[in-house]
Amino acid sequence: MDTSQDWQELLDLTTAWGEASRRNDTSLPSDDDLWAYARRHRPGLPAPVDDLLVDDLRDAFNAGRRPHLIDLDVLVAHLAEQGRPALVAHSGGNTATLYTGSRYTDRLGDTRWSVSAGPGWFDAPGRRRPVADTSEFTIGPDDEDSWWCVRVPEHTTTAEVCALVIATIDEVEARRARLSAAASAAAGAMVRTVAARYPELGTAMPDPGRELVRDVGDLIADWLHARLPALRAAPPTITDRPDRPEGRRS
Repeated sequence: MDTSQDWQELLDLTTAWGEASRRNDTSLPSDDDLWAYARRHRPGLPAPVDDLLVDDLRDAFNAGRRPHLIDLDVLVAHLAEQGRPALVAHSGGNTATLYTGSRYTDRLGDTRWSVSAGPGWFDAPGRRRPVADTSEFTIGPDDEDSWWCVRVPEHTTTAEVCALVIATIDEVEARRARLSAAASAAAGAMVRTVAARYPELGTAMPDPGRELVRDVGDLIADWLHARLPALRAAPPTITDRPDRPEGRRS
């Protein structure tokens, strides 16, 4: 039964139901709902829910409700609605990468964004219609010194991806603000220590200056990363976020 053409036709019908559910933004079905739907179309199915077959039905429904492709232009629009500037840029070959959050200059003098997400690709000539596959799509800091990233769920929605991107932006920018405060305080302490040893600097306390604060911040970042491996991992505040439920037995 489960390998027959008849079963495949039922799975196709279930995928079509998922597509309609996505268009109408209806609630997700429980396992019992899926099984009742299957029995309406195939009355020969037994009344008790078959856990293995209902898993196939769930996958078929999700294929329609939550397709694998993410439209990156739509994701940019969602982020803009939340006050998060974003753009999709060509990053070599036919690769499309989304950048979002605040912009800053890294230790090498390159302009960075808080977060990058990808990889995607351009599905139309002229580097138009950037899309990505959820099986490959990751979100993380746009920073060569940070190696952590988070994967999106296999079946997801643009709104859910947008929320995950925003959570990553907030985490990255909170970490940068914390490091910046530490660097500013450390640079100030360094200047005070040096000034105490060099009275010829005068009584006015010299300003550490942006360059010294940045350099001290780079040193602190390297020092912390060597001692706190957790800083190179995605934080629990993001990895422990509950996925949007895909329905459960009622």
